Amino acid sequence: MIKFNEVFVASHEPQYAVQAINSGRLSSGQEFTKRCLELLQIRFPHSRLFFTSSCTDSLEMAAVLAQISPGDEVILPSYTFTSTANAFALRAATLIFADSQKSGPNIDLRHVEELITERTKVIVVVDYAGIEQDLDALRSLCNQRGIIIVQDAAQSFGAHFLDQDCVGKWADLVCFSFHDTKPLRCGEGGLLVVNNPSLFSDAELVFEKGTNRSQFLKGESARYEWQTIGSSYGCSELQTAVLLAQLEEEKRIIQGRNSLVHYYHSILNELPIHLMQLPSNYYVNGSVYYILLENFEVRESLRAHLENNKIQAFFHYLCLHDSPYFSKHNKTQQLENAKRYEKTLLRLPMHNLLSYSDCDRVAEAIGSYFKNQ
Repeated sequence: MIKFNEVFVASHEPQYAVQAINSGRLSSGQEFTKRCLELLQIRFPHSRLFFTSSCTDSLEMAAVLAQISPGDEVILPSYTFTSTANAFALRAATLIFADSQKSGPNIDLRHVEELITERTKVIVVVDYAGIEQDLDALRSLCNQRGIIIVQDAAQSFGAHFLDQDCVGKWADLVCFSFHDTKPLRCGEGGLLVVNNPSLFSDAELVFEKGTNRSQFLKGESARYEWQTIGSSYGCSELQTAVLLAQLEEEKRIIQGRNSLVHYYHSILNELPIHLMQLPSNYYVNGSVYYILLENFEVRESLRAHLENNKIQAFFHYLCLHDSPYFSKHNKTQQLENAKRYEKTLLRLPMHNLLSYSDCDRVAEAIGSYFKNQ
């Protein structure tokens, strides 16, 4: 069986995990967390970084920092995971779903601009397949209107532009994931990057359960007090121990996945399918490799064919605007492109234990399917 996903265990993971356990201190903010922060602060030198127990927690922390209150509107893609929406639904925001682009599943920024009203508080962009959008025009528009940009970069860690500028430097709040399904993983785990200096001090308070604990420990406050709302977002030392081992091998991990993406591209391009778009100025991290089929029936038929050939392949999101939870609020919204990806997108196996010969088997199975149609 060619598995859809398999976790890559970095060389020092067992050693670091044992060291963390033997330290007797597994709560957040200990030695391995500090070492991870030191590595990543080089990448984000002008930002504040907060390791969280999951990307979901990073998104929920972002919603608190954005000071979402009932009636505030949040524009976000429909084609995304529930955590993107839940973070703001928990704050009683009014969710406004936008369509995807015709060329790829990322949010259509032209549609976003049409949806902005005086009640728009936050715009959420999602980096599907780890591909960050050009946010220059959106950032200019949001700065004029005081709208906060939240980037759900759950799939993006390790991707970068060819000028070496990494993903996650331009939105106000950026949320990464280190879930086991991601290129770099520690079971669960997330990272919130705060790029907006006006949110730095609030972020420390919210991260520390609404208290000024951080300032108190640094001697900047004489009292340890509850000052705002917050929660327990920090990740455990076991998570960052595993993550540090992964970060130390990041270049090899991402290079391996990037090469698999381009290999898939080279062996699938003669088949009657649409391949995922690869921006020419971008180094993908191989978080996802997808193809697009003609319609739902072909997608499901091909998926069954691959399963019969012992190859795991899966569809991805179901549109949130049509979900059982949200449909009772849905005003018959038609999001044509998002629905197309829901019905026709198929994700192929992608992980660091995948070989070129495995990819050849996948391509041969897809080819045999169309040959017999």
